[in-house]
Amino acid sequence: MFTRGIVSQDASRIIDILPSELESATTVLARAFHEDPLLSYVMGEHGGEGDPRVRKFFSFTCQIRLTLEWPLLGVEHSGELRAVMALTPPAADEWAPSLVESYKELLTLMGPEANARFDPYRTWVEAQRPRDPHYYLGIIGTSKAAQGKGFGRMLLDRVHALSESDLLSTGVGLDTDSEDNVSLYQHFGYTITGHMVLGGLHTWAMFHPNST
Repeated sequence: MFTRGIVSQDASRIIDILPSELESATTVLARAFHEDPLLSYVMGEHGGEGDPRVRKFFSFTCQIRLTLEWPLLGVEHSGELRAVMALTPPAADEWAPSLVESYKELLTLMGPEANARFDPYRTWVEAQRPRDPHYYLGIIGTSKAAQGKGFGRMLLDRVHALSESDLLSTGVGLDTDSEDNVSLYQHFGYTITGHMVLGGLHTWAMFHPNST
């Protein structure tokens, strides 16, 4: 795991997000993605970053990593958490009883209609995952006020380095629902491995192979 002694550009540093920082991480992601096409497709009209469904969605994403001790990394700048990245490591297949109950709470909060829309999306995304061991970038987001400052690049560089140094990993996979992000990830060496249109929602699966 990474320590808080790691300092990068302009006194920004990559940190392990602690359980005590779950609310802060949730806020960063809710602010970064409250206009995301996936949320609008799944939940329909919602109340933005303060909507309980939106916050629970991102809180659970972080909770998975905290519970299973998978990488949940952030960029801290000027004492504030500005960006968050949630990863699934290679060959991760464990689960925890506490997550089952929390997942049921999320599904109940979202409601049956949202769940019915989310299920085929989740099934497709999971089917696109490479067969060989890899890191999966579950989510990466930067708070609106901190975008354009290179925090996302810091986190991408870190997951690429993690994959390169992991003997099990063949690369990094992700999916995105933003066409603008496709070209961004291509700039970082990702290629498109799949594309789906579901009820007007476009989703791209992408992969960044290790260099060695």
